[in-house]
Amino acid sequence: MKTLAKRRPLAATLTLAAAFAMPPAALAPGAGSSLPGSLSAQEPPDPPDLASLFDLGTLVLDTNGDSVPDFVNVALILGDDPSAAVLAAAGEVAARLGFETMAMDLPLSRAAAGEEIAVVIGRAGLAASGLGSPGIDPASLDSGEGAVAVRQEGGRTWVLVVGGDDEGLQAAARLFAGVLPHTRTLSTAKLDRVREDLTAALEDGGVAVADVRLTQARARAGQAGVGRVIAEVAVADADIGAAEEALRALAAGDEAPDPDEAPEAEPETEPEAEAEPDTEGAGEAPRDPLAYPGLESVEARLTGGPTIRIAGRAPPDRPGPVAGRPGSGGKDGMDLSNLYTSDGLLGGGLIPDRVDAMLAPGEDGWTGCPTSRAASGSNRPAWSCR
Repeated sequence: MKTLAKRRPLAATLTLAAAFAMPPAALAPGAGSSLPGSLSAQEPPDPPDLASLFDLGTLVLDTNGDSVPDFVNVALILGDDPSAAVLAAAGEVAARLGFETMAMDLPLSRAAAGEEIAVVIGRAGLAASGLGSPGIDPASLDSGEGAVAVRQEGGRTWVLVVGGDDEGLQAAARLFAGVLPHTRTLSTAKLDRVREDLTAALEDGGVAVADVRLTQARARAGQAGVGRVIAEVAVADADIGAAEEALRALAAGDEAPDPDEAPEAEPETEPEAEAEPDTEGAGEAPRDPLAYPGLESVEARLTGGPTIRIAGRAPPDRPGPVAGRPGSGGKDGMDLSNLYTSDGLLGGGLIPDRVDAMLAPGEDGWTGCPTSRAASGSNRPAWSCR
């Protein structure tokens, strides 16, 4: 069934519902999991990484050539008996997928039987995926730590959303849903800036050709943004030494000047006529590499060489109390006549861009209640459970 969504809120809601509509056992092999014929014959794109995962042609596709995404190219792998934490994480993932597309085929596949990108959620999903080499072990993650990883195996792209525990899994799901492919929010710098910075450092170190792929991002519960990005760096064997030296130089940063050494006075010269300003090549000032909000560190894994940890250079957040979320105040004038306006459950002015509502399912239901980030079409969490 093709469902057209004129507005993203509907797409998000349908995706969220479809994520849990049909267990794997109810799907015949290949049922609901084949790409449209016009797409299956296309040349496959380059293997995506975290920076390109949400580009058109990866998680979402354009089936009719109008440059608008209208197909969710995903199979959700949750395992046969997903826990409440896995279902909540899948809700986060599904909501983001709905935010990215204007249409979809329902139900979403729950089995990796076609050509879709398989999104594996939690340890149960990892066990059910059959991956021989997932590249990450949830047991290696700390408590409250989660990870989103991209791998290529068996001719398929796999996206792994895992955590060291339930809180870590939720952190990973929210990293997928509300941060990637950016560093802190969907309004901050994109991760391809990290790839550009690493590539530029290698070029400055004499490494002309390098393949840099951002394959993993980690976050912690209660932390805003990407805690660590893991980059796989491949260079020619002859350039491994130069690449290591360039990456270590980037990690060390520029040496600060010695404050005890006074600068040497320059000899006085005759004043010269003021030259015309050189506007050629004028543009943005060079940015400080890896100085992006939310990015704590980059782990560069040099193929055939060492792993080098590079600290992020963004200035720390200013100390002080955290401001209240917009719409957290009371709405004394709310009644049934304005329930679906900014004076009621919604917020943001004449054109609502958030949901000022909180679900209260009771003590027995809160653990399975997801936080959607897309039902209003905004980049903020749309509702929450307490």
